[in-house]
Formats: sequence, C-alpha cells, structure tokens
Amino acid sequence: MSIPTRLSDDDVRTRLKVCEESSDVINELYNFGKIMSNEVIDRIRAVESKAVSFAAYGAAIATFLVSSVSIWLKLGNQWSPWISVFAGFCGLMCTYFSLRVLALREYEWISEDEWLKTECLSRLDTLKQYRILTMWGVIHDHGRIQSEKARELQRAQVWLTGSVIYLLYLLFHVAFLRGFDNNFWIPLWQRMVQGHLRIPSWEHCGGYGCILILGLTLALIVRRVCLIRLI
Repeated sequence: MSIPTRLSDDDVRTRLKVCEESSDVINELYNFGKIMSNEVIDRIRAVESKAVSFAAYGAAIATFLVSSVSIWLKLGNQWSPWISVFAGFCGLMCTYFSLRVLALREYEWISEDEWLKTECLSRLDTLKQYRILTMWGVIHDHGRIQSEKARELQRAQVWLTGSVIYLLYLLFHVAFLRGFDNNFWIPLWQRMVQGHLRIPSWEHCGGYGCILILGLTLALIVRRVCLIRLI
C-alpha cells in the first residue's frame, strides 16, 4: 500500500489559484472536500471502536490468567504459571496500546473567524475556495491523527496475537503433560527404576525448551512492534 502524499499549506493555495476562474471545478472540490472530511472522521471512529474491543480482550485475558495461576500450577508443572505470566503480560500490553488509541487528542477544526472570514464574504467562489483551504486543514490534521491511532492499534493487535499464542502454548503444555503422565511417564519411570532404561531428566529438558520457546516468541512480538514504529 502506497503512502498518501501530504500537501503543505502553500501547495494547496497554489493549486487553488489554478481554478480561480472555474466555478465548476471549485464546486467539485468543495463537495468532494466535505465527503473527505466525513470519511476521515468515520475512519477515526472505526479505529477507536476496534481499540475498545482490543482493550476488553486484553484486560479479560490478563484478569483471567492472574486469577487462575493456581489452577494452571495444579494442572501443569512449574512452567505453566510462567507461560500464563507471559500471556497476561501480552494482554496488558494490548490493553495499554488500545488505551493510547482512545486517549484524548487535540484536533484542528474550523473556527468562527474562518467560518465568517470578512475578506471572503463578497464573492461565493472566493468563499468556497477559502472553505476548501480550511477543510484541507481539518482533513490533514485528522488524517495525521488517524494514522497515529492506526499504528497504535496495530501494536495492540500484535500484542493480542502474542497473548493468544501463549494461551495456546499453555493449553498444549497442560494437555501434553497430563497425557504424558497418564499414558507414558509412569511405566517409563517404573522401567527406569528397575534398571532397564536410563533417560535424562524430563524436567531439565522440558524446562530449557520452554524457556527457549517463550523467549523466541516474545522476541518476535517485540520485533514486530518495533517494525510498526518504522512504518
């Protein structure tokens, strides 16, 4: 997706001078400017609406995991609470960036003086040209803020995705351990005690693998968030 070109105030004034003698072009620019003003405001509302949902999801995941750490400890082993901590941390980060999207911002808007500009009240075309210039200021400022909110929402989405991935790790970890204990580990342990088989400690191997997976996942999430900052 190409990055939209941002015009400066001088660029807009220069382009408006080209159509000074054409009322039809001025009318078209004026009508389309009103459409663009409404569109950029609708985009901001859509981003903020998604941010509310993301904030709720992130907070719900964090709250659920914090309140159920003891349950995961009973179902899994000593690594299950750590996985839940990582998932809850990602959920909190998702909520944090979602709240940044919802934070109050100052928007440029048409003032009373711009609405009733004395120098432009003598001719309709001149007034519409000035209104086009003021609408451009509103569109430009709202578009900039909408882009900032969209980037914050992307970061929230990445953290929410990471939280879901950790939840899948947690469920898989618990299910694997319970199935391993019930169907394989007990007879294997009995044979090892009898001297027929010797294997390395599962706790050590599983612990190192768990640390590696958790760390790599968090590194990928942070890397993705940093790449969004460069867009």
